[in-house]
Amino acid sequence: YVEHLSVGEPITEVLTITGDGTYEENVPVDGKMAIVARQCHVELALRWVKGYDTKLISFVNTIPTTDGGTHVAGLERAMTFALNDKLAFDEAKKLKKCKDDARATREDIQEGLVAVLKVTVPEPQFRGQTKRELGTPKVQSITYDVVKSGINDWIATGKKSHVNAVRD
Repeated sequence: YVEHLSVGEPITEVLTITGDGTYEENVPVDGKMAIVARQCHVELALRWVKGYDTKLISFVNTIPTTDGGTHVAGLERAMTFALNDKLAFDEAKKLKKCKDDARATREDIQEGLVAVLKVTVPEPQFRGQTKRELGTPKVQSITYDVVKSGINDWIATGKKSHVNAVRD
């Protein structure tokens, strides 16, 4: 899907990140409140292309979430943190110290990004009747952990030219 959505010259290959996490919810079971363990599966495919537009499409259990939600917030936080960590480290090596103004914003990191995010979670909580935004709070931290780990692995083992192209 990311390949299909990519318009413009690719800067990176298509990167796929998957992972799982669990969380607990307090839900009614047989008329009583009980703590139930829930499994969350995260799937992400992304790439950067030359250009400034960002194309981020998200789903929960195959339902499009056009207004995003907690899973998208986790993705954005993880990408910003992981890439800033790498950029700050490179900058610190060059200058022997890390400058606060060298940090990239979410908008900087998402420039030219094409991404498709899907989470699978039992009984998701949506905000509003239209199911356009995920509201399950615990999904944000699971998505954050999975994406941050995947981006860090990509930076550590991927082609350095791709990381440098995203930075430039």
